[in-house]
Amino acid sequence: MEKEEVIEHQSNRHFKNRNFNNDPPLEDVPHGVWHCPVCIRKKIETGVHSLSEGVESIWDEREVEVLDVDGLQKQKQFYVKYKGLAHVHNRWVPEIQLLPEAPSLVARFHRKNQVTKWNQVWTLPHRLLLKRLLLSPGESDKYHEGPAGDNLDCHYEWLVKWRGLDYEHATWELENASFLCSPEGHGLIRDYENRRRTARFTSRVDKIVEALGFSMGRYWEWEEYHLVISLKTGGVGIRKIECF
Repeated sequence: MEKEEVIEHQSNRHFKNRNFNNDPPLEDVPHGVWHCPVCIRKKIETGVHSLSEGVESIWDEREVEVLDVDGLQKQKQFYVKYKGLAHVHNRWVPEIQLLPEAPSLVARFHRKNQVTKWNQVWTLPHRLLLKRLLLSPGESDKYHEGPAGDNLDCHYEWLVKWRGLDYEHATWELENASFLCSPEGHGLIRDYENRRRTARFTSRVDKIVEALGFSMGRYWEWEEYHLVISLKTGGVGIRKIECF
């Protein structure tokens, strides 16, 4: 699938199942992986795993000692990835918990060796692609009301491309995720904002050039004009050079 097709496919099923939570219901599928207001609140309050549809794959196994009522006991655990979540949200899950939930994945993991080994670099954000509001202003006011509203301190999410993975593995992540609140995450946010400013600036210049009928391929037409650029506001204009 192409990048746009993957995103559309992921959003359609949830849109059809949960659109009744919108008042009034939406007619079109919003761009990207979509969640209704009820699920967004659940995602913020209880974590991203609460919206996953289960385990997608098993990547590793280990045996550890855990303390229970009988003292230290050996426990087998599997390192799992969840459906719809990035590798940064992978978890070690006890075998006794995973077997009832995904017996076929456990059996498949035991039958064959992993061809592709899990890579920790997949948990590192590489680039921020898009930013969007979690809720519309009206829905945000509604779901921030009441005693629990103070817990909803997250208003945006970012579409993150991960290191070592293609764009089809990009995921929407809450703005208060630890990896986005780190110095590296702040650097990615600044890089995104700089790209946006550059794109807006270039777009304004192109529109002015197009409106005046200039052609960059005919450079001589520019000789009587120069660009007027405001470093304070980012405004762009063109002024004719007066000859005295």
